[in-house]
Amino acid sequence: MKPYSALAVANEFLDLAGGNHDLTPMKLMKLVFLAHGWNYGFHGDSLINEVFQAWKYGPVSQSLYEAVRKYGDDPVTEPLTVVEAWNFQPMVKDTPKIDPCDSESRSIIRMVWESYGELSAVRLSRITHEQGTPWWDVNKKYGGNIPRWEEIPEDSIRNYYEAKMKEDGNG
Repeated sequence: MKPYSALAVANEFLDLAGGNHDLTPMKLMKLVFLAHGWNYGFHGDSLINEVFQAWKYGPVSQSLYEAVRKYGDDPVTEPLTVVEAWNFQPMVKDTPKIDPCDSESRSIIRMVWESYGELSAVRLSRITHEQGTPWWDVNKKYGGNIPRWEEIPEDSIRNYYEAKMKEDGNG
């Protein structure tokens, strides 16, 4: 069943939040990254089938960024869809979702929501910028001048969250 697109995971967070929420693009991006990381910690495998890039304000999924950037600093108000062009006419392909039978993925996303959902986008950004995090390692490598499109290595994400599990006494 796994891995999923970043949009599918984001849509799960939007479902958990209901209609009244403060899920701005930045906050949604951080929650999706945290779910991806903690999935490595708890289950040892990838939740998301895309790479994350190291941007100024933390880890970013390019596809998720493209889907939510129209909201600016405002909350995301509708499910995210994948749009494809066909015969030069845009058409909606689908609204990516987590498989309802995939209780393992859904439980990680719910755990991240319950643990981090009340935090602000700025606080979540600080968490992803802490010393030793995968984003911090990339930033340090380039002396604070991360090249555009620089990827955060998947091994770095996996190793960091597996170590966090051991540190928290869960591994």
